[in-house]
Amino acid sequence: MQETPERDPHWNDPVMEGRKLTAGRTDYFLTSSTPIFSRPQIDLLRSLVDAENAPAGIEGYGETTPGDTERQRRTRVRWLNADDYRWVYEVIWAEASRANALFQFDVVPMWDTIQLALYDAAEEGFFRWHADTIPSDLTRKISISVPLSDPGDYAGGILELNSNGAIRRPPQRAGVPIMFPSWMIHRVTPVTVGKRYSLVAWIRGPNWR
Repeated sequence: MQETPERDPHWNDPVMEGRKLTAGRTDYFLTSSTPIFSRPQIDLLRSLVDAENAPAGIEGYGETTPGDTERQRRTRVRWLNADDYRWVYEVIWAEASRANALFQFDVVPMWDTIQLALYDAAEEGFFRWHADTIPSDLTRKISISVPLSDPGDYAGGILELNSNGAIRRPPQRAGVPIMFPSWMIHRVTPVTVGKRYSLVAWIRGPNWR
């Protein structure tokens, strides 16, 4: 196993039963100590998904019906065009690169389209347990969730990570990224009050071996 690189002070050590993050571990997430987007940028991203969105689908489950999707997730999304919002992609890639100094995954500059997501209490928005990798595509390496709402804006909507049977609940602060291995099972619990906005991105590389 490789030695852990010197920790960048930009990052907080995750609390994992008192253990510090080490390269090659399989039960951790990373969260930044400061927002990566300013308040005006957060407001802009929220306005984009407010102005244009559609019900999210589910991928990797073979033939699906509207009922299948409804049982798995209830989320409204907008895909962020890279040509129009290159600055968002640059911010996300910079943070992913910083995180990967600790993860030590084999990744390449992302080509997935960034997703803006809206979980609305009016629909009891949620996303059940799932992983971001699927058997037919094991190239996703790092999953990134950036809350675009303040905790007081909504109730429910908790991002939960299943780490070898232990449930982790990273703090959700507007503009502060949460990063974790894409094979880690996770969910968003139903939003019961208000609206929960987030940005979601995936960093890829060669198939997991």
